[in-house]
Amino acid sequence: MEPTKRRGVTSMGFFPIIIIIIIIIIIIIIIIIIIIIIIIIIIIIITIIIIITVVTVAQAVASATLRRQIDRSIE
Repeated sequence: MEPTKRRGVTSMGFFPIIIIIIIIIIIIIIIIIIIIIIIIIIIIIITIIIIITVVTVAQAVASATLRRQIDRSIE
């Protein structure tokens, strides 16, 4: 009877440790996922800003060249 009791105690002793380890792993995974999501959001924002700046610069250049062509055609 004594060995089975000891096994029960050891298994109950190990069981909370396993639960704690699983909880820690889950927390770490959640933190990693949150960090990845934040990085993706930052990348998307940066790409949107770059696209907007490129489009505005392209529009400015296009309008300037059009104005030059119009001025030349008038002359």
